[in-house]
Amino acid sequence: MGRIKAVTLLVSFAVVIAGCTSTYKPPLDIHAAPYVLPNISGSGDPVRIADTTDPNAIVTSRGGSITFNSNLSQYSAALIASLERELAKNGFKISQDASKEIDIAVIDVEMAFPKKFRCDMNVRIVIEGKVIGIATDSEPNHSDSKAINASIADAVRRIISNEEVLTYLIR
Repeated sequence: MGRIKAVTLLVSFAVVIAGCTSTYKPPLDIHAAPYVLPNISGSGDPVRIADTTDPNAIVTSRGGSITFNSNLSQYSAALIASLERELAKNGFKISQDASKEIDIAVIDVEMAFPKKFRCDMNVRIVIEGKVIGIATDSEPNHSDSKAINASIADAVRRIISNEEVLTYLIR
Protein backbone atom coordinates (compact mmCIF):
# COMPACT_ATOMS: atom_id res chain seq x y z
CA MET A 1 0.00 0.00 0.00
CA GLY A 2 2.86 2.40 0.74
CA ARG A 3 4.31 1.90 -2.72
CA ILE A 4 0.98 2.77 -4.45
CA LYS A 5 0.69 5.97 -2.40
CA ALA A 6 4.26 6.92 -3.31
CA VAL A 7 3.61 6.33 -7.03
CA THR A 8 0.33 8.25 -6.86
CA LEU A 9 2.04 11.12 -5.08
CA LEU A 10 4.86 11.15 -7.64
CA VAL A 11 2.43 11.17 -10.59
CA SER A 12 0.38 13.94 -8.96
CA PHE A 13 3.51 15.99 -8.39
CA ALA A 14 4.56 15.54 -12.05
CA VAL A 15 1.14 16.74 -13.23
CA VAL A 16 1.32 19.83 -11.02
CA ILE A 17 4.83 20.67 -12.23
CA ALA A 18 3.88 20.13 -15.87
CA GLY A 19 0.80 22.31 -15.45
CA CYS A 20 -1.61 22.61 -18.31
CA THR A 21 -1.48 24.34 -21.65
CA SER A 22 -4.20 26.61 -22.97
CA THR A 23 -4.60 27.46 -26.64
CA TYR A 24 -7.59 29.62 -27.60
CA LYS A 25 -8.73 30.75 -31.04
CA PRO A 26 -10.71 33.99 -30.68
CA PRO A 27 -13.99 34.12 -32.63
CA LEU A 28 -14.38 36.56 -35.53
CA ASP A 29 -17.53 38.18 -34.11
CA ILE A 30 -16.21 40.03 -31.07
CA HIS A 31 -17.99 43.33 -30.46
CA ALA A 32 -15.90 46.42 -29.77
CA ALA A 33 -15.69 47.83 -26.28
CA PRO A 34 -17.92 50.91 -25.89
CA TYR A 35 -16.57 53.98 -27.65
CA VAL A 36 -17.78 57.40 -28.76
CA LEU A 37 -16.86 58.79 -32.15
CA PRO A 38 -16.94 62.48 -32.91
CA ASN A 39 -19.90 63.48 -35.06
CA ILE A 40 -18.45 62.25 -38.35
CA SER A 41 -19.50 59.92 -41.09
CA GLY A 42 -17.42 57.66 -43.24
CA SER A 43 -15.50 59.09 -46.16
CA GLY A 44 -16.31 58.33 -49.77
CA ASP A 45 -13.01 56.52 -50.24
CA PRO A 46 -13.05 52.84 -49.38
CA VAL A 47 -10.34 51.54 -47.08
CA ARG A 48 -8.57 48.20 -46.93
CA ILE A 49 -7.45 46.71 -43.63
CA ALA A 50 -4.39 44.56 -44.30
CA ASP A 51 -3.21 41.92 -41.86
CA THR A 52 0.59 42.13 -41.58
CA THR A 53 0.90 39.78 -38.61
CA ASP A 54 3.49 37.03 -38.99
CA PRO A 55 1.32 33.96 -39.73
CA ASN A 56 3.77 31.65 -37.93
CA ALA A 57 4.23 33.70 -34.75
CA ILE A 58 3.16 31.94 -31.58
CA VAL A 59 3.83 33.65 -28.28
CA THR A 60 4.00 31.59 -25.11
CA SER A 61 3.31 33.13 -21.74
CA ARG A 62 2.97 31.53 -18.36
CA GLY A 63 0.56 32.37 -15.57
CA GLY A 64 0.88 30.26 -12.47
CA SER A 65 0.83 26.64 -13.60
CA ILE A 66 -0.88 27.43 -16.92
CA THR A 67 1.02 27.93 -20.17
CA PHE A 68 -0.75 30.04 -22.80
CA ASN A 69 0.13 29.58 -26.47
CA SER A 70 -1.13 32.54 -28.48
CA ASN A 71 -1.17 32.28 -32.28
CA LEU A 72 -0.86 35.97 -33.19
CA SER A 73 -2.46 35.58 -36.63
CA GLN A 74 -5.64 34.21 -35.03
CA TYR A 75 -5.81 37.20 -32.69
CA SER A 76 -5.18 39.52 -35.62
CA ALA A 77 -7.92 37.90 -37.74
CA ALA A 78 -10.42 38.39 -34.90
CA LEU A 79 -9.27 41.99 -34.38
CA ILE A 80 -9.52 42.90 -38.07
CA ALA A 81 -12.94 41.23 -38.52
CA SER A 82 -14.28 43.19 -35.55
CA LEU A 83 -12.65 46.44 -36.70
CA GLU A 84 -14.05 46.12 -40.25
CA ARG A 85 -17.52 45.47 -38.85
CA GLU A 86 -17.34 48.52 -36.56
CA LEU A 87 -16.02 50.76 -39.34
CA ALA A 88 -18.80 49.64 -41.69
CA LYS A 89 -21.34 50.23 -38.92
CA ASN A 90 -20.05 53.82 -38.70
CA GLY A 91 -20.38 54.48 -42.44
CA PHE A 92 -16.87 53.68 -43.66
CA LYS A 93 -16.54 51.59 -46.81
CA ILE A 94 -14.35 48.50 -46.53
CA SER A 95 -12.94 46.96 -49.72
CA GLN A 96 -10.08 44.55 -50.35
CA ASP A 97 -9.40 46.45 -53.62
CA ALA A 98 -9.14 49.91 -52.02
CA SER A 99 -6.01 51.97 -52.55
CA LYS A 100 -6.38 53.52 -49.10
CA GLU A 101 -4.82 51.02 -46.70
CA ILE A 102 -4.28 50.49 -43.00
CA ASP A 103 -1.79 47.77 -42.05
CA ILE A 104 -2.42 46.06 -38.73
CA ALA A 105 -0.26 43.51 -36.94
CA VAL A 106 -0.67 41.93 -33.52
CA ILE A 107 2.93 41.86 -32.34
CA ASP A 108 2.60 40.53 -28.80
CA VAL A 109 0.08 38.94 -26.46
CA GLU A 110 0.76 38.42 -22.77
CA MET A 111 -1.56 36.33 -20.65
CA ALA A 112 -1.41 36.62 -16.89
CA PHE A 113 -3.15 34.71 -14.16
CA PRO A 114 -2.41 36.25 -10.77
CA LYS A 115 -5.91 35.51 -9.36
CA LYS A 116 -8.00 36.03 -12.48
CA PHE A 117 -7.08 35.90 -16.17
CA ARG A 118 -5.83 39.06 -17.85
CA CYS A 119 -4.72 39.59 -21.44
CA ASP A 120 -2.48 42.41 -22.64
CA MET A 121 -2.01 42.87 -26.38
CA ASN A 122 0.29 45.09 -28.47
CA VAL A 123 -0.82 46.12 -31.94
CA ARG A 124 1.17 47.92 -34.64
CA ILE A 125 -0.76 50.08 -37.10
CA VAL A 126 0.92 51.52 -40.20
CA ILE A 127 -0.74 54.32 -42.13
CA GLU A 128 1.20 55.77 -45.08
CA GLY A 129 4.49 54.68 -43.50
CA LYS A 130 3.71 56.13 -40.08
CA VAL A 131 3.69 53.61 -37.23
CA ILE A 132 1.15 53.86 -34.43
CA GLY A 133 1.38 51.58 -31.40
CA ILE A 134 -1.66 50.45 -29.48
CA ALA A 135 -1.46 48.60 -26.16
CA THR A 136 -4.48 47.01 -24.54
CA ASP A 137 -5.21 45.45 -21.22
CA SER A 138 -8.33 43.59 -20.32
CA GLU A 139 -10.12 43.65 -17.04
CA PRO A 140 -9.35 40.57 -14.94
CA ASN A 141 -11.81 37.77 -15.64
CA HIS A 142 -12.51 34.26 -14.39
CA SER A 143 -12.33 32.98 -17.98
CA ASP A 144 -9.22 33.12 -20.17
CA SER A 145 -11.32 33.30 -23.35
CA LYS A 146 -13.36 36.22 -22.01
CA ALA A 147 -10.16 38.06 -21.04
CA ILE A 148 -8.78 37.56 -24.57
CA ASN A 149 -12.04 38.67 -26.20
CA ALA A 150 -12.11 41.74 -23.94
CA SER A 151 -8.56 42.65 -24.97
CA ILE A 152 -9.48 42.37 -28.67
CA ALA A 153 -12.61 44.47 -28.07
CA ASP A 154 -10.45 47.06 -26.29
CA ALA A 155 -8.00 47.10 -29.23
CA VAL A 156 -10.86 47.82 -31.66
CA ARG A 157 -12.10 50.63 -29.42
CA ARG A 158 -8.63 52.15 -29.17
CA ILE A 159 -8.03 51.94 -32.93
CA ILE A 160 -11.39 53.50 -33.81
CA SER A 161 -10.87 56.23 -31.21
CA ASN A 162 -7.29 57.01 -32.32
CA GLU A 163 -7.09 60.54 -33.74
CA GLU A 164 -4.53 59.66 -36.44
CA VAL A 165 -6.59 56.71 -37.64
CA LEU A 166 -9.77 58.80 -37.72
CA THR A 167 -8.03 61.63 -39.57
CA TYR A 168 -6.82 59.19 -42.22
CA LEU A 169 -10.23 57.55 -42.56
CA ILE A 170 -12.19 60.78 -43.09
CA ARG A 171 -9.85 62.60 -45.48
